[in-house]
Amino acid sequence: MQDPRVPPPGTVLQKRDRQGAVRCECTVETDGVRYRDALFPSLSAAAMAAARDLGLGSKTQNGFAFWGLGRRSKDTTATPPDAPGPAAPRP
Repeated sequence: MQDPRVPPPGTVLQKRDRQGAVRCECTVETDGVRYRDALFPSLSAAAMAAARDLGLGSKTQNGFAFWGLGRRSKDTTATPPDAPGPAAPRP
């Protein structure tokens, strides 16, 4: 059984810096998590690959903490696959 904290397939998770710029992103798929061109078996495995690319020194990463799941975080954005587009401006 899949962990209920994992978002549905198609969700894009973005790791942002303090200024709000996207530093890396991954996509949840039915068979795992895609980061760049590789499919990883877990959020933690994708987080470790992303952390290496970002030059972070830790040897292990908690995928839920890295991608900001389970808490509100301004440095991570999760966009579900069925999210509506931006609202139309009011006249």
